[in-house]
Amino acid sequence: MNIDISVIPPAIQSYYSSLFQIADEDKDGVIAKTDAQFFKKSGLPNSTLGIVWQLSDSQYKGFLTKDDFIVAMSLISVAQKGREVSLDCISDVAQIQPPRLEGVTAFETTSTQPPSPLYPTIQTTTETEWTVSPEKKKHYFELFQRYDEDKDGFITGPQARQIFVSSALPLPVLANIWSLSDRGKLNKLDLQGFTIACYLIDAKLKGMELPTTLPDSLLNSSKPETNITSPPTSPL
Repeated sequence: MNIDISVIPPAIQSYYSSLFQIADEDKDGVIAKTDAQFFKKSGLPNSTLGIVWQLSDSQYKGFLTKDDFIVAMSLISVAQKGREVSLDCISDVAQIQPPRLEGVTAFETTSTQPPSPLYPTIQTTTETEWTVSPEKKKHYFELFQRYDEDKDGFITGPQARQIFVSSALPLPVLANIWSLSDRGKLNKLDLQGFTIACYLIDAKLKGMELPTTLPDSLLNSSKPETNITSPPTSPL
């Protein structure tokens, strides 16, 4: 089920985006088990946070994208008001203040501008940063398994379209990412190419400039692993 976050006011979305940067401690562009402790700053019980995670991870990926995280923050806000947590209440968040989080600067309603990120989004890219972490590689493998519907070991353009377009990056940027990732110019991606494409999408979403050629560190760290992982569960 795709959740429409357009009902959430832009200023609040901007605030949640800045919180996403804080929660994503390993800077891999997703909120996974290692980052999920951030939700405990809300003071909500684990049982409620588990429900929040399950509703936000609507596609059972085992991690949250930035949009999923925005949904999660909205649900936490609802829970702190004492209301039942459900996706039906997402449309009411325009009237609900963002959640109170221990040690995190509160959302300011008096400002006429969206809150500034708590640290710069644009990052200086070096060779050492173009490295796919083992956890991120695991996530990409699970996505590949899901989108390779015919199980031929490749993701075609139509098969990749949903995940590429859902990033909301401009089409020319996505075309550039596809070109970099399709190393053999086969008009389809193997597991390594798909891993590279997902990594580059995440990097661009974090404000990093795309490389003109693939760094050796990215090529080496994106090589497929042989192990297969089990279905993900809620980390909360």
